[in-house]
Amino acid sequence: MAYNYRQKGGILMQALQTLAPILFMAGLGWLSRTRHWITQEQKEGANQIVFGLLFPVMVFNLLASSTLAPSIGGIVLLVLVCYCLFYLTGRTLLQKWFAPYSGIAPFLLTTAEGGNFALPLFLSIVGTQSPNAGDPMLLDLAGVAFCFLIIPLLVARQKDMNVHAGDMVKQMLKTPMVIAAFSGLLVNVTGLYAWAQSAPWFGIYSQVMAMVTA
Repeated sequence: MAYNYRQKGGILMQALQTLAPILFMAGLGWLSRTRHWITQEQKEGANQIVFGLLFPVMVFNLLASSTLAPSIGGIVLLVLVCYCLFYLTGRTLLQKWFAPYSGIAPFLLTTAEGGNFALPLFLSIVGTQSPNAGDPMLLDLAGVAFCFLIIPLLVARQKDMNVHAGDMVKQMLKTPMVIAAFSGLLVNVTGLYAWAQSAPWFGIYSQVMAMVTA
């Protein structure tokens, strides 16, 4: 009986060790907002740094350094197809249920956003490496493709049916996340990352990436 209590206590402590940093940061964000320590302008600037620079750098580094197992491609394609099916279901079968939000509701059906809370929690529990599929962040490739390639196209078409497809493609290809994803894949498949690992400056790169993506 005492062993079971100790075992349950150990599991509880492990769970608390995982949850405590995430809950602390979420609480700090709530406190900063309620006490007005961070203004709306400062928040927007921080978002630009995180989502315009730091997060794309993380995506680039993960795609460049991960083992691209063939099974990943099938999973990414399956998830991408599911995203598209959810959107089409919202635009057709469920559209009458969404009034007066029928314009945005189909997009919301496709969201599974980890953001600043769920994604760090997932990585802290699962770890940054999966023994079966390389880096678990690779599975988010479908989300990156849908959010930064397909959704902008759908939104542009919804706003203006006469919008030029070439202009939309150019705009999408200029987004930091798309550039990071394609660049990371290119560096990986061409072997440039493997070559860089033997370079004397690779240690500097690793330390910078560890700091930037922490």
